[in-house]
Amino acid sequence: MTFIAMNPTMRVVLQHRQSRLYLSETRAWTPDIAQAANFEQILAAIEFVRQNKHAHLDILMTFGEPRYDVRIAASP
Repeated sequence: MTFIAMNPTMRVVLQHRQSRLYLSETRAWTPDIAQAANFEQILAAIEFVRQNKHAHLDILMTFGEPRYDVRIAASP
């Protein structure tokens, strides 16, 4: 069995579905995933979306390698 070494650092970020921009720490939108706010936990991202009534957002769990990213719809 072969195992692939992955970056153990997972980030949980919000991405607007149409524009593909990421929500930054300053609550502005940025095209740079490195500047995206890290919610660290999926539940924290879901709660933020719910409280702020954002639409068209996805939660992106990113591991530093795009092919391993996991995308979940956070709002309609």
